[in-house]
Amino acid sequence: MKVLLVTPQFAPAPGGASVDFGIYAKYLAEMEDDVEDIVVLTGRWPGAPLIETLSDGRVKVYRILPHISGGHSRMGWIVREMMRVPISLAITFLVGAFKGSDIVHVHKTRSYGGAVVAGRLLGLPVVGDVRDLFDLDIFKYSTMFVVCAKAGLEKLKNDGIAEERMIYLPVPFEMEPDVDDSTYEEMRNGTLGKASYIIYVGDMSDAKGVPELLKGIEALRKKEKEWKDLHLVLCGRDVMDENLRGRLHRSDDTHYIEQCTHAQVMGLMKHAEVVILPSKWEIFGRTCIEGVILGRKVVFPGCVPEYREMGGPFVLSEITPSAISKALDDALRAGKGPDYPLERHDARKVCKDLLGVYNRLLDIKPKKGHRSKVKNHQ
Repeated sequence: MKVLLVTPQFAPAPGGASVDFGIYAKYLAEMEDDVEDIVVLTGRWPGAPLIETLSDGRVKVYRILPHISGGHSRMGWIVREMMRVPISLAITFLVGAFKGSDIVHVHKTRSYGGAVVAGRLLGLPVVGDVRDLFDLDIFKYSTMFVVCAKAGLEKLKNDGIAEERMIYLPVPFEMEPDVDDSTYEEMRNGTLGKASYIIYVGDMSDAKGVPELLKGIEALRKKEKEWKDLHLVLCGRDVMDENLRGRLHRSDDTHYIEQCTHAQVMGLMKHAEVVILPSKWEIFGRTCIEGVILGRKVVFPGCVPEYREMGGPFVLSEITPSAISKALDDALRAGKGPDYPLERHDARKVCKDLLGVYNRLLDIKPKKGHRSKVKNHQ
């Protein structure tokens, strides 16, 4: 089987899509009896080669799609968005035809919706990879959907997607991730010094609860003397308004890092006292699980059903400064981090199940000794 993976981000670009599709490519490449060829079609990234070969030649990466970044104005954003869809359609069609792809697997992002149409025009099954709660739009034409969380399944059901077109496929994680301490060490030798710190990883936006987090940690420093020197490290995409940006620049105990590799982010998380994700709206939130894997204490967003069902002091009941302050205080005082079932997220298992999805769509029976059967999430 020849697989075409289409994703807005791929290493060295940061982001969840980059990590997830990097794992897909790596582990599918190990399945030599089932997967003949893997092509990754992704956006351009500064400093990264346009064409790259990985996994001993079994993975070809083409960074030739338009780079996804916001315009400087609303109109600029709209124009760019309108152009990306037909461009992604044309490029995916040409690459899929040239490489003789058997299946197209597309990360759901509106900008690359043309890849879904390209796959269908080529007569190929298209897997729509759902990792957000936005409307499907053009992705409704996918043959099958793999969905990483309960909230995503519920959203598709509400959108009228038949259950037989949905398969629960957990977010994949490597249980021994790559960790790079270089950024951490640089900060220790600079503004961070010897201070203990909390870390948040994600977009710098209101939807992620960043304003409430800043107020919450400020309240914690004032209320509890033992945390008065606690620092906050923020790492992620800059989508801040001027008010939020000004608050960050005026703070000596809050540090913002925009550009980091995933391994460098993991290095920062590894040394943090607590990892927190105070999102108001989230399908899953992979940084929480990365914190658990690294043995950190984690404060989870209560908007995610999987975390809400876990319960306990590590889950935010609401996104307010007072709730965040209390949750951080509880986590800092806790003897150990939360218990979360990591087994379902094992990268090799998830990718075997993904191969089962491909086999099902191509009507290929799993080979003897391979367990690729996929079950719908109950």
